[in-house]
Amino acid sequence: MAKTEGKNLRSFGLILGSILLALSIRLCFKGQPMTWIYFVIAGSAFGIAGLVAPSILRPIYKVWMRIAHIIGWLNTKFLLLLIFYLIFLPIGLFMRLTGKDLLGLKMDRVKESYWIARPRKKVLEPAQYEKQF
Repeated sequence: MAKTEGKNLRSFGLILGSILLALSIRLCFKGQPMTWIYFVIAGSAFGIAGLVAPSILRPIYKVWMRIAHIIGWLNTKFLLLLIFYLIFLPIGLFMRLTGKDLLGLKMDRVKESYWIARPRKKVLEPAQYEKQF
């Protein structure tokens, strides 16, 4: 849970107030009759509370952060689920259907060894090991 210090409460009040005031401007230009005034009042109240007395915002901040943590937890699970089922599962199924073994994990009982011989490269001087990248 986020700390409820004065700095966090102050920035919470100012940011939420700014967002509500921006929404009120958008509603005003969109032609919403008198709906925008509520957002001006709420935005001003949050902004002033954030500047003058941020401790007033503590209960709202705690509820807001609890909701944000729940949404973050759900969002993470949902995104991982989507990535797995939309990316990894189709690739894995395609590889199995085509018989690909990119990692060379299939057992071959006829082979004596799974050692892969690599061609030997030129011998490096000790100074060349110092700056490898």
